[in-house]
Amino acid sequence: MNTHDLKLAVAIGAKLREQRAMAGLTLNQMAAAAGISVQQVSRYENGDAIPSLKSLLAMAKRLGCPASEFLLSASPQSQRDKP
Repeated sequence: MNTHDLKLAVAIGAKLREQRAMAGLTLNQMAAAAGISVQQVSRYENGDAIPSLKSLLAMAKRLGCPASEFLLSASPQSQRDKP
């Protein structure tokens, strides 16, 4: 994974973990909602992989937020806004 992809994976994963925790969902519940393994959700949250669009849409739906929220959290503008 190149540097840009790594930053993207980490940002999306952090937002995913944050949203899942706020929703009170377990890794098992998130995995079931997205039709993927618990290990794969963990890889996403740890920034070790970038979710496919299909998985991202399914997880966003289960979390009740737009998928764009994950992508916007990874945008260069949002990275500049962080202290």
